[in-house]
Amino acid sequence: PTPPGDMGVDPGYGSGGRLNLGGILANAQAIRIRTAAGGRLMVLAFGRDAQGIDRYGLARYTSRGQLDVSYGTAGVEGLVEPSLPELELADFIVQADGSAILIGSATLQPPGYPAEQSVMVALRRYANGSRDVSFGDSGARVIAAGDGARGNHLVETPDGVVLAGYAWDDEWMPQPGILARVTSDGTLDPSFGVGGIVIQEAVNVWGDYPVRFE
Repeated sequence: PTPPGDMGVDPGYGSGGRLNLGGILANAQAIRIRTAAGGRLMVLAFGRDAQGIDRYGLARYTSRGQLDVSYGTAGVEGLVEPSLPELELADFIVQADGSAILIGSATLQPPGYPAEQSVMVALRRYANGSRDVSFGDSGARVIAAGDGARGNHLVETPDGVVLAGYAWDDEWMPQPGILARVTSDGTLDPSFGVGGIVIQEAVNVWGDYPVRFE
């Protein structure tokens, strides 16, 4: 990396100072970039795999901007989730042990619901990129709320990982916010909200507004 105080491009990083996403997926677009231990970077990207299928990939780069071949397959973990139709991933965090938890949404019929709807989804991958089957249901936690839910952010707290999203329906107007807290194995934390979920009704304004929870 470039020494502190020098804002020039570090030619020794990546390829001429640039991080090349070409090694992840064809026409890859970075969705989120996070730091990891040892000066490494992790990138969530969306593009086409070798079979021409659009999918998400999670890659890890060394402190010198090269794909970390100890992660996934040659530095990239393809996120293949056939049980989560129309999967859209929005964010992820890197935990202290190097594992990653990702959040997004999918479309399916949750148990006890009369039809398909959008659901919040969290996935967990170990530090080597493999699926953590102890998290949720074989590596994925699906959270259904109201008439639909979409996940877009998450944060780790001392009490667990809080997943943030919003209700989703076909009405073009402000939607309620949704928070869910899960434990280390992806179980909804019953001490948080109602059954692990908090639904904050929307106010009649556009844009973000702060809400404080105990």
